[in-house]
Amino acid sequence: MSKNFANETFRSAEPSWANACVGENGSPDIVDYAAGFANAAQVLLEQVIHHRGLKHPTDTFVYPICFNMRHAIELYIKAAIESLRPLVHHGYRLPNIDTQTSHDIGMLWRYLKEHSVALDWRYKNVIELLDTAISDFAEVDSTGQVFRYPFGRENQKHLTELAIINLLVLWSKFRALVADLKTLNYHGEFLGDEYRHQTYTAHLSRFDLACIGYQLPPRAEWGSNTFEAAKVVLRGHFNLSSNEFSRALKLIEGNIELAAIIDAPCEFKYLTPVQLNLFFDSWCKIVGIDDVKRRYAQSPEGRAALVDAEVSSASSWSIEEMTADATLRTEIWPTLRDNISPEAFGEIRALHYFSRSSLRYSEDFERERQIAVRDALAARDAGEARLRQTAFYLMSKPAALEHVLNSLLFFGHVDVVDELLKRSKLTAIAGLLLEPSLRRFRRRRREVSEAINSELRYPKHERYAVTQLEQQ
Repeated sequence: MSKNFANETFRSAEPSWANACVGENGSPDIVDYAAGFANAAQVLLEQVIHHRGLKHPTDTFVYPICFNMRHAIELYIKAAIESLRPLVHHGYRLPNIDTQTSHDIGMLWRYLKEHSVALDWRYKNVIELLDTAISDFAEVDSTGQVFRYPFGRENQKHLTELAIINLLVLWSKFRALVADLKTLNYHGEFLGDEYRHQTYTAHLSRFDLACIGYQLPPRAEWGSNTFEAAKVVLRGHFNLSSNEFSRALKLIEGNIELAAIIDAPCEFKYLTPVQLNLFFDSWCKIVGIDDVKRRYAQSPEGRAALVDAEVSSASSWSIEEMTADATLRTEIWPTLRDNISPEAFGEIRALHYFSRSSLRYSEDFERERQIAVRDALAARDAGEARLRQTAFYLMSKPAALEHVLNSLLFFGHVDVVDELLKRSKLTAIAGLLLEPSLRRFRRRRREVSEAINSELRYPKHERYAVTQLEQQ
């Protein structure tokens, strides 16, 4: 088949909205196919039900409806099986299974049930939600032939033991089933994103490590009776050897996000608090603190101003304003150049974009830092003018302080955050500035609390965020 293949039936035509993008023109994956079959089943069901079986007979439409349902289920299961592969680590053996040619959803489902929960216990709830409905389909049509043909390969008539199928029951059950299948798919994507960072032990995921961190006393109290008591409980709960528990502690201490949970934030790699203060002292001169306060005022006008500031540019400035800005930058630059290294500029940029891009994991920050430092060093090597341009590009961003503050707080640098707020005279609106951190903390605490069914200790940085909000 040629690259631009078309014939009288399968081709492009007008109107353009009726042209479906297929193959490399859109690159749909197996989940897209699954969603298409599921949606087709639901549309057919709704049409039959809407006309009460008079326009579209239930006795004939039941077959394409059930076939589309069953095929959607098969594709969702196969996608979920493929999503297990990135989760395999530490010698776990995931047996081979033929997802290309096998259509036995009973076998596929049993495989997924066994290995998903073995790889990560967080699959358990969604697997349990799906089990009855998928088993029902597997019992009636395990191979995908029953709703396609009236007779099987040995000329045996299908569905002889099932006299009635109620389409209203199908409609109700399938809606819930599709929602749960989408949750299953989300689990695979979410866990794959987590596991790609390889922050785990043989039996503990990154999330498990966070759960342990919340149940440990602060790092300064390790070795105390409280720590020893928590150690006994945690080893029993997660079935850990002494060596694996020790490895878990080292991973927690060495991870930028997890270390903050035990009140032992990791030090910056290149940046010092003094350099941060210098950078944002200069930033305040360029951006203007009064403008920041106005943008974060508790009113619609304040929020609108924040959006306007994010997209505004110097193109709207007067000649006098541009001249004054250029003069200010000329005055500021020598002090910045002499006291902040290119690597430190890169680390500030990474702190900014970690929050600005709503990156989820601290490992993403480390990758961003590596890229930002590389770019800053390249700018230095290209000459002072290039490095100056790089530094002021970030310094000109109206929300730079907000994003850096939130990254700093998420990584546990409470004292640095507090100092920056005081130097910038922004303590009165700290709660608004730190809203993104509070949302992160609340989401993480909710996930951990639901997982371990227990009250959690409040780490120092989370208490700080809550306190700032209460004082607002």
